[in-house]
Amino acid sequence: MAPEWRKMARELEGVVRIGAVNCVDEWNLCNMEHIASYPTLKIYPWRKL
Repeated sequence: MAPEWRKMARELEGVVRIGAVNCVDEWNLCNMEHIASYPTLKIYPWRKL
């Protein structure tokens, strides 16, 4: 699935921001964001970024 996400990120560059987080490495962030299954899609308002 990662190649499709990278393709979409390139196509939408300048329109939306798309990122990825490795929950093994960033377990604290994933815990704070209540991510319990993968993949998880989170949408944030512009100001939260």
